[in-house]
Amino acid sequence: MKYIEVAEKALRENKRPMHSMEIIAHARKRGWISPHGKTPDHSLQAAIWKDIKKRGRNSPFVMTGGRTLRRKYTLRSLEKD
Repeated sequence: MKYIEVAEKALRENKRPMHSMEIIAHARKRGWISPHGKTPDHSLQAAIWKDIKKRGRNSPFVMTGGRTLRRKYTLRSLEKD
């Protein structure tokens, strides 16, 4: 499963904003991924950022939390209007 698919699935299942490390930990627990790199959370962040940049408002992802260390991701469909 691709990181972008993992992120969407984890966020949909948890229904709350999550940090990339939380998403990776959740995906590992579920057996969706078994990353071998040193920084899978950075790879996940890059995949989400690329999707947001490419698709803009059509991306299912939204960044929240401001600064890099506090940045979390959520799904646009889960945001409150």
